[in-house]
Amino acid sequence: MFKRGRATAPAAVPQVDWRGVTAFEVGTTVLRKRRGRRKPVTGRLAVRVPTGDPDDPVLAPCAYFAPHVAASVAASRLYTDEDAQHVLLRIGPRQRDGEDELRTITDADGGEIGVIRRVPPEHHLVRHTWVLSQPGRPDITGKTVGVGRRGGRMQRDLISGLRGLDGGENAHLARTIMWHARDELVMTTRAFGVTVISADWLDRRLAFAYAMLADR
Repeated sequence: MFKRGRATAPAAVPQVDWRGVTAFEVGTTVLRKRRGRRKPVTGRLAVRVPTGDPDDPVLAPCAYFAPHVAASVAASRLYTDEDAQHVLLRIGPRQRDGEDELRTITDADGGEIGVIRRVPPEHHLVRHTWVLSQPGRPDITGKTVGVGRRGGRMQRDLISGLRGLDGGENAHLARTIMWHARDELVMTTRAFGVTVISADWLDRRLAFAYAMLADR
């Protein structure tokens, strides 16, 4: 499939069902760089799920952006089909609630999936935080974590595992956020990398919408 230094696109990669996704990333990469493959194999911009060999996963699409969209941050819609005819979610316009910024996420029929809230920091040396609201569930609050001495072993192991999933040379520079609903870990996100979902009840569309907003 691969010749020296040359990335060749694999056969058509089947789309996977977005509902059961437990790990995903937003991007065009189908196969990552590795020994013998100096450049990644790329395709359409999509929400992509690692499948197959964990050491060399095929990133299969589970949802698509419109063909003209070059960056997820520029998009307000996600589609279930490659032709972008069937809407999976819409991100509403930015609204204000005091100092907070809100985005309402809706489905194809305008039904509310949830709300993404950006909460400004109380101190200029601290980064903003995020809160996800899903109807019928407790709020999901994101907290930035590190891998320093104060970090718990579970946090260090999880972040280390995410680096492996990302496969990026600069993965260690990305901001990692752990999301909890009360005491339950719901998901873990990394800017420029993989999102891992821990709570099966989380509506994946809410996680996709957050990833589209491209927190840095």
